[in-house]
Amino acid sequence: MPATLLDSCFRPGASTLPFESARSAAIALARPVNQPETVPLADAVGRVLAATISAPRALPPFDQAAMDGYAGRQNSN
Repeated sequence: MPATLLDSCFRPGASTLPFESARSAAIALARPVNQPETVPLADAVGRVLAATISAPRALPPFDQAAMDGYAGRQNSN
C-alpha cells in the first residue's frame, strides 16, 4: 500500500489555492538577490550561476575523435 502524505494536494478531498493567492504567497516569500555569493559546490544545488564559466584553454589542446562517421540500423521486418 503506498504511503499517503497528510499535507498533500494528492490526498482525497484536498483543495488547491486559486492562482492569484498562490502567486501572492510566492511573491511575498521571494527576496531580491543584490550581490552574488560564493558557496561550496556541495551547497550549490538548485542555485543559479551568476557568471559565465569558460575554460582558459581547450582540453585536449588538439582535435581528437575516437571515431568519425555515423551508424544506422535497418529493421529486418
